[in-house]
Amino acid sequence: MDRLREVFTYVCAAMGTFALILAVYQAANNKLQSSLVLFLLFGLCGTYVFISQIKAFKVWQIEVQLRERLNEAETILAQLRQVAIVNAKAVYLNVGKGSRWSGPQAAEKQAMLDEIDSQLKSLNVSDKERRALGETYLKIAGFDFYMLYIQTLQRYIQFKRDDLIRQVNKDNSNEAAKADLQRFRDGEGDFKPNYQLFSQLQTYSLEDELGRLSVNWMSEREQKAVAAFRNQILSLYKASQEKGGLTKDAAEYYDRYSDLGGQDKKIIELFNFNPSELR
Repeated sequence: MDRLREVFTYVCAAMGTFALILAVYQAANNKLQSSLVLFLLFGLCGTYVFISQIKAFKVWQIEVQLRERLNEAETILAQLRQVAIVNAKAVYLNVGKGSRWSGPQAAEKQAMLDEIDSQLKSLNVSDKERRALGETYLKIAGFDFYMLYIQTLQRYIQFKRDDLIRQVNKDNSNEAAKADLQRFRDGEGDFKPNYQLFSQLQTYSLEDELGRLSVNWMSEREQKAVAAFRNQILSLYKASQEKGGLTKDAAEYYDRYSDLGGQDKKIIELFNFNPSELR
């Protein structure tokens, strides 16, 4: 349609030019009436050509303005995206390192981070960039799972040893209790947590760190329970790594078992032993 309009404009321009020439010629030959008609035809053609050019100019001007506005919008969007990324870094760091012994539960924190991730996605922040923002947070979450693991097992070891001591003191002829007590005393020194792990966030492997904690001195039943506990944590953590943040199951698991009451609950599940009964 635009092409047809351009052709018609050129035809009008040519007709107008030809009409003007004929009008002059007719006027020179004293044919004033035909000269007037030709001049009016020239005026009509000239008016159409002029108006069409004005419209074209206005359209071009509007296109230039729209292009400028679009460039400005893209610049503003890029700035907003950068500000959002910087803010997200601060939030991830604060959620990971801040409020480590109090504050919202893991599920609430992760819900907030999921909302931030959704906002970054709406700003066209790539998956790679969003995952990079959560790397340190996930490493800290892995450290938290490590502490849950060792604190739960340390609590079991401590209270189980104390229970065996009570059994032996109550009945010194209880050879089975004596043997178990000696096994705990000889072996618990091999259970050596890495208390420097938080300073190794960028390099540690949760699977390797859990595997270094020796429980070979425990009974076969206890070792199977510990292995099940370790596999639970590793499975939840690996799923969280794939997501780029704690999964719902991982967050709920941590909230359920991270405090003393939760540790006792896990010990009961694993070993059918309740430390709270020995207080």
